[in-house]
Amino acid sequence: MLSLYAKDRLPFPRLIHSDQNKVIKKITKTICSETGKVLLPSEIGHCVHVDASTKVPLSKQDNSAIKELEGVGITLVGFKDSSTL
Repeated sequence: MLSLYAKDRLPFPRLIHSDQNKVIKKITKTICSETGKVLLPSEIGHCVHVDASTKVPLSKQDNSAIKELEGVGITLVGFKDSSTL
């Protein structure tokens, strides 16, 4: 459908420093809870929670390989086909 007019949209709000009137840049850093050191993305580990108390460490490559094993979707387990009933 062709429209002769388009709605104006408000721009996203930006945080501005009150004294200098400049845009504030946000920076997110990951800090180690034990040492207080700033962590690089290569230093961040991934783990899988097996039980409430058990964690298994995995690398990013292992995690992506596990995700590629099975296709996207939900598999129902424990139900019979309607044709077998």
